[in-house]
Formats: sequence, C-alpha cells, structure tokens
Amino acid sequence: MNTIKNVLLVAWKDLRSEIRSRQNITTVLFFALVVLIIFHFAFDLADVDFLTVGPGLIWVAISFAGMLSLQNAFAREGDRDGLAGLLLSCGDPAAIYLGKAIAAILSLLVAEAFFLPAAALLFNTDLRPMAGPLIIVVVIHTAGYAAVGTLFAAMTLKVRRGHLLLPVLQLTVTVPLLMSAVKATAGVLATGTLEGAGIWLRVGIVYDIVFFAVAAMLFEPLIED
Repeated sequence: MNTIKNVLLVAWKDLRSEIRSRQNITTVLFFALVVLIIFHFAFDLADVDFLTVGPGLIWVAISFAGMLSLQNAFAREGDRDGLAGLLLSCGDPAAIYLGKAIAAILSLLVAEAFFLPAAALLFNTDLRPMAGPLIIVVVIHTAGYAAVGTLFAAMTLKVRRGHLLLPVLQLTVTVPLLMSAVKATAGVLATGTLEGAGIWLRVGIVYDIVFFAVAAMLFEPLIED
C-alpha cells in the first residue's frame, strides 16, 4: 500500500511541476507538429495515402519528440543531488522509477492527444472510426517507450554529455518496440479494428511488462552508484 502511495506521490510531484511550467509538453508538442508539417509538404497528398505513410510518420514524431521529454525526466533532481533527497523522503527506489515513468507517460499522452488530430487534419484523414483501437495501440507503445527512456534518463543523469548518450541508448533499445508500434498502427488504420494489430499488439504488451519489471529492479543499484 505504501509503495502505491509513493508511486502516486512521485508522479503527482512531476505532473504538478509540469502543469505549472508547461515547458516540457509545449516543447514536445511543438517539435512533433514541426515534424508533421515537414512530412505534410514532403508528400503529394494526391499520390500518397495516409494509411500507408501515417504509421511511420506518427511514430517518427512521437519517438523524437518523446526523447526531448524524457531528457527532462530527472532534470529537477540533477541539481544539488535532488535524487538522493527524493530517495530519502520516499525510501523506495522502485516507487521513484514507477512514479517518474507514469508522469512521463501521461505527459506524452497529453501531447499525442493534440498531435494525432492535427495529423488527421493535415492529411485529410478521418481517424474517428478507428479512434478506440488506435488509442489502445498508442497508449501501450508509449508506455514502453517511456519505461525505457525513464531508466536511461536516470542512468545518464550524472554522465558527462549524458544528453547526447540518451538518444543513442533510447533508440537502440526501443527498435523492436517502434517496429511493433508502426506495424500495429498500420494494421489498425487498415482494418479499423484492434484485431488488425495482430501479434504486434502482443509484442508491445510483452515489451512493456518486461521493461517495467527489469527497470524497477535495476533502478536501485543504478542510483546508488
């Protein structure tokens, strides 16, 4: 019970800071929209079907914009050894990790809630008929992406030029997840149903479970070093 309470407290601490500043979500949303606009002018809409290019476009924007967000996951704790203070007050490293990951997931989902309708509008596509299945696919794969990014953000917190190392680690480890995300999204856009995602949805779920469990176990020795 205390673990759940600590997880929620850590998540609320980060979300409250983000609500006050809005700096992180604004940057992420702006970057994602810039990527979207570039793709919009790169393709001839008369010849290109959004159902074909859309899955890749969506996850290119989410993955790169997400890295900007995850780089700031431990930014507040980076000054004056704030992570040690958070550990003393919380006493549960796994709860700190899970709380941080939940806050990162929710922040990304808020940005995606603006980004996906904008993508549909710019590419003249109606996503409403498959909104439910698409949301499920996006939430599952966003959770896995944030799980990995939160761990690596903590790992590179005290590393020199860690902000350069984080994208390399993030993209390397999340290649299977991003492949699953693109394939599952393409299946949903093509069929309009969750069944269209096929095995790729299960791949995303397994990835989430494995990385959340492994990251929660690795977080304590990581921050104690």
